[in-house]
Amino acid sequence: MRRLLLILAGMTALGTALAQDPEPAGPVRLWVPQVSGMEISRTLNLAKGTSLPHWNYQPLLTLKNPMPDRANEGGILSLDTWSHNENQTFDFMLWRHNYSQGDNYLIDAKLEYMGDGHSTTGNANSALYAAITESDTALFRGVVEAWDPATGELTYQPGARADTLGSGRPLINLNPAKWIVVTNAYTFHPGGAILGWGGTTRAANAAWTPDVVGRYFALDEPDEYVPGGDTVRRWFLITACSTDSNGVRRLSFQRHWWGAKDGQGLGRLYHSNLYTPDESAPRFLRAIIAPGINVYDVSEGVQSPHVNSNGCPRRIRLAPSPFAGTAVDFAPGDPVEQAVGPDPFKPVSFRSWLWDAVPGLFPAPIFDIANQGVSRHAVLTVEGGSGSLAADRTNRIDHAPPWNMMLNFSAASKIGLVFGGDTAHAALLFAQPNLADGFPQTIRWNGLLPRTLGVNTAGALTVSGVMPLNLAGGTITGTAGLSATPTPARNRRGLRIGVEPGAARLSVVFPEQEHDAAYAVRVRPSWLAETAVTQQTEKGFTVEFDRPAGPGGAVDWALVR
Repeated sequence: MRRLLLILAGMTALGTALAQDPEPAGPVRLWVPQVSGMEISRTLNLAKGTSLPHWNYQPLLTLKNPMPDRANEGGILSLDTWSHNENQTFDFMLWRHNYSQGDNYLIDAKLEYMGDGHSTTGNANSALYAAITESDTALFRGVVEAWDPATGELTYQPGARADTLGSGRPLINLNPAKWIVVTNAYTFHPGGAILGWGGTTRAANAAWTPDVVGRYFALDEPDEYVPGGDTVRRWFLITACSTDSNGVRRLSFQRHWWGAKDGQGLGRLYHSNLYTPDESAPRFLRAIIAPGINVYDVSEGVQSPHVNSNGCPRRIRLAPSPFAGTAVDFAPGDPVEQAVGPDPFKPVSFRSWLWDAVPGLFPAPIFDIANQGVSRHAVLTVEGGSGSLAADRTNRIDHAPPWNMMLNFSAASKIGLVFGGDTAHAALLFAQPNLADGFPQTIRWNGLLPRTLGVNTAGALTVSGVMPLNLAGGTITGTAGLSATPTPARNRRGLRIGVEPGAARLSVVFPEQEHDAAYAVRVRPSWLAETAVTQQTEKGFTVEFDRPAGPGGAVDWALVR
């Protein structure tokens, strides 16, 4: 600890000296032990009966970075981590153990601004929390320089992206002479709501034999190449091979869900039309089975100034392989690549898991958002894709919309959504931009029979599915008409239509002209008489009476299409 205090004292003195130099030669560097690290601790042990004032005490560490006279794209604290081996670690850990009252903010972020909040180069606007995830598909590719299957050490010739080497991913042999190329493979949809473990990959009289177990399988269809790279395939470890009574050979693979799971189907494909829905009519695909070995040590192979600043011998270590010493084993001159993860768990940008044990007084939502300033556009904006389902199915790499679900409520609740304040325009608004393309906006209930409430391409509110309408004692008001066809009725009824005394005929003109004359009309006169509708058009109808009307005669009528 004494040595640490001396180091910190020296840093303080050096910082004071550097503050007088407007252009220091370089940053101040502090080398700490690589395993034990550095610890700065302070114990707040105040006199009994005293306390620190609210919001007014010196924190353990204060970092200041004034920028009064120049543009700056730097920051206060930069954490950069390069990980090339399996791990379960963190870059920033903030735990607080609270055993008394008090307002506790584990992260308190405040941005007080006066400028436009946008850089002149147009990079991005201000964000108090920003999360960006991105798949790196520019993988390592090189050539084998030396290979010792006895020790598992492989030396590669200088190649591209050796800074991405990592343990836990296989090294694939790209020598076509050591491949098994299949042109009649077919696979089934994996099924399953989340995992999708089902399905196998098959071929009749396939070129593969049981000795392919331990090698790697990839579909060699251009539509299944990983986008953003140069012919990047998804390689799956083969864990089982079998043949059924019809001579159809089956492969199953290893996938990962909290541990390795063998005997599984392929991961989800980019294009669902590549699956075989019916084995009697298989959808044949081109595939490659290639030798590959899992990498377990890259400490002498990563070419990176951050990891091996003085260079490295370009040597990696591989696990034992089932094909060691055979014709398909690695050999000098073989081109190789380290595969990307074929079936990754995509990162979660924000996670909040709650383990509260005691009911509380305050409602305490997960997100507490209040706007005390001028109006904002939205509380939550979800974007991606074109907004057109037809365009996304045509133009996106997976021929699917960017989101399977916008919001997924899978937990029980007392109330699903609450609108506790006024909604000036609409509580729920379906903008329906693509009704003309045949994609109506609907609310759907799944049960024994699917039921939907929506708007069709003609702009009519529709209720589909075999379902009665139960108003629970309520009423329907304000209807213009009733129709049993897609053509709406524009007239519902007429009340107390006067008839001249002695008249044996009445012509009725509709308030709104009907689409055509295909409607049924019922007439009831106020005197005892038989009636007949002798003529009807889209403008109205004519009714005749077997007994003329007397004084004060009137007619009621009702129409249904």
